Parts: sequence; structure tokens; C-alpha cells
Amino acid sequence: KVGDNVPGEGTIVTIDQKRVCIEDGGCLCMGDEARRSVGPDVAAEDETDSGGVTKVSDTKFLVDKSFVEKQLANVEALATQIRAVPKTENGAIVGFRLSAIRKGSAFDKLGIKNGDVLHAANGTTLTSTEAALAAYQALGSESAFNFEITRKNQKMTIEYEVR
Repeated sequence: KVGDNVPGEGTIVTIDQKRVCIEDGGCLCMGDEARRSVGPDVAAEDETDSGGVTKVSDTKFLVDKSFVEKQLANVEALATQIRAVPKTENGAIVGFRLSAIRKGSAFDKLGIKNGDVLHAANGTTLTSTEAALAAYQALGSESAFNFEITRKNQKMTIEYEVR
């Protein structure tokens, strides 16, 4: 039921007829096919609207403050837009591998790609779920932020300027 903890996955935040969403873990959809983890259905308006994000380059984006506020205001909806699984090396968490990112989602607009490994947000190293949550909560008050990621075995920093 909503609020239950799924060992190794997280807390259940929503249950629909054919979908269960886990906080920070994406959604599990059930149907005629075998079960598989996927992102949410994205509204048609999101697919055609930049939604307050302007891409300057592959690693630089301008973000409207209203976009940030809207995303941070609904954690449950945001959590259904992405799947983040801890990436470990030598038994220690070194970041989170991101997947199930749908075209038009907030993460897609911010230039995040399926397979990216997020290592840090605004200098906060993401070595635990608690660190990731703290970094997420701090974003609302920032005028700029960045994500340190690895994409296709290449480390990079994506920068965001909030206006």
C-alpha cells in the first residue's frame, strides 16, 4: 500500500490500476507483457513546450525560476519521471544511474539522458539516498546549480542558470 517500504527500492508513493511508483525509483507498469520499469506518461503539452528551460549548449541551460518551483512543489510527480539506481564501486555508492527518462519530462528538458550517472549536485557528492535528498531540497533556493555526471564513460558538468 502507499507508504510501504519495498526493500532495496524505496517507499511506494502511488498505486494505479496498472502502475506502482516508488519514491526516487520510477514506476513499475503491469500489463499483458512482462513487467518492466518505465517512466510516466508525459502530457502532450510537455512534449511540445520548452517548459521554461532554454538549452544554450549540451552542458549549459537557462531555467525559469517558475519551472524549478513547479518541479520541486510536487515530489511525487517528479519521482515518477525518472528511475535512479545507486551505482557502486568497491561496495560504495559513487552516484546514481538514471533511466526511464521520457521525452518531454523535466529531466529531458534539463538535458539528462538515460544511462547518465549523477555523481554530485552543486558540489554535494551523492553517496547515499540521504545526500541525494538533501541536494534536491537545496535546489529551490539556488540561482544556479550544476550536476556532475558521467555519460558514455565521459565525465562532464551540466550547468544551469536560474532566472
